[in-house]
Amino acid sequence: MGNPNQRVSDLLRAEDGPTAVEYAILLAFIAIGVLASFAGFGDKMEAIYLTIFGALTAAFAG
Repeated sequence: MGNPNQRVSDLLRAEDGPTAVEYAILLAFIAIGVLASFAGFGDKMEAIYLTIFGALTAAFAG
């Protein structure tokens, strides 16, 4: 298996190492963007549901 320090050193010197790091950073930015869009979308959906609930409550109450 080898020394863990040697394995880390080999990973840092490998040619495909930076590519993997770049993909990881890109994936992190995509995940942040998706989560941010869901947060904004969730607020709008809550407003829509509250409007529908209010309209249904008013329709059945009166």
